[in-house]
Amino acid sequence: MDTTSSEMDTAALQKEQRELKKLRGRQSRDTEGISDDMVGEVMALLRLFGVPFLVSPMEAEAQCAALEQLGLVDGVITDDSDIFPFGGKRVYKNIFHHQKFVEAFSARDIELELGFSREQIIAFALLLGSDYTDGVRGIGIVNATEIAAAYPGIEGLREFKEWVTTFDVAEEAQRVASGVRKKKVNKESDRDLKEGGDESDGDTARKRFQLSHASARRKWELGDEFPNKQVIQAYMAPQVDRSDTRFSWSAPDLAALRNYCANAFGWDKQKSDGVLQPLEEKARAASRHIQTRLDRFFTSYDDRVHYAQIQSKRLRSAVSQGTGSKKKKKKRE
Repeated sequence: MDTTSSEMDTAALQKEQRELKKLRGRQSRDTEGISDDMVGEVMALLRLFGVPFLVSPMEAEAQCAALEQLGLVDGVITDDSDIFPFGGKRVYKNIFHHQKFVEAFSARDIELELGFSREQIIAFALLLGSDYTDGVRGIGIVNATEIAAAYPGIEGLREFKEWVTTFDVAEEAQRVASGVRKKKVNKESDRDLKEGGDESDGDTARKRFQLSHASARRKWELGDEFPNKQVIQAYMAPQVDRSDTRFSWSAPDLAALRNYCANAFGWDKQKSDGVLQPLEEKARAASRHIQTRLDRFFTSYDDRVHYAQIQSKRLRSAVSQGTGSKKKKKKRE
């Protein structure tokens, strides 16, 4: 009788311990930010699953882009748009959002379709803001695209700043006194630019932009350091581990995983088996077949498939200016 009572007490105690561990896990997940303990737990789980990993010296997205550039990975899974200015080539988004479709992005597609090179994307980050900069107050995606078309590249942004900050009193007084409506000015200037014929496409786009944004530029607030050299350097030459040693995968340590789940999550054997046994069966099945690459499930620019349409006329016009001038430049070369 005493033995039975002791076993019941032990079972109740174990159940209570499991519930306490579950509560502790929920409380940890609810805390803001990522603690060192969380990082340690993730690393421990990756080791138990046999998944290789690398601890980035600085930005994770920068390291992922470097791994792709080194040919050590086929793509990057992230929802952080900073992957593009860091030089990411193939990016997969919404992988862990079960209510959304997975989206695949290719830097090559972006340049061919939109005319945005890596340098242009960095320029967008400087204009619109990112983890490294607040951007320019008063400038949104449409204006940024128009600026990128009229002032391409990082050097173009320096020229853009010079135009914004240089205020010609006589020119402004003449513009106000004339009383000519903006639309009329644009039509006349377009005709003059077309009749000129000896100016490059870039000069034409820039003059058209300056005429149409003569008033708007007074609302834009560019910082003294714009475009910030340190931000540009952080994107172009980030601190990363550039070792080209290939990753080595290993089989999951299922026994150790069961112990980990019991200690960390309070799972009993039945719960652990329900999760780990299907994994074990899939691992055995995968060893008998060639694994399909992730990019086989997505189309690319070469498939000539278009999914998204740009609704804004101004944005479409700005994009077409950028892609059009690039195509003409390549033809001349």
